[in-house]
Amino acid sequence: MSQTSEELVSIVQSMIKENQFSEITTLLTDELLSEYKNAELYSFKARSYLKQQNFESGLFYAE
Repeated sequence: MSQTSEELVSIVQSMIKENQFSEITTLLTDELLSEYKNAELYSFKARSYLKQQNFESGLFYAE
């Protein structure tokens, strides 16, 4: 991926401000999360699922 994990965190933070939760869950694929191994990105995906009331997936990514 061309972005650093810090750049990706910044992008996702902007998306959160715009309530783009579905887009965040699409952007943060398991492959991308595995590549960056950044706990903050996992928490963003978990929060995005929770905001969409997908509690099972939200709890999965929160662990």
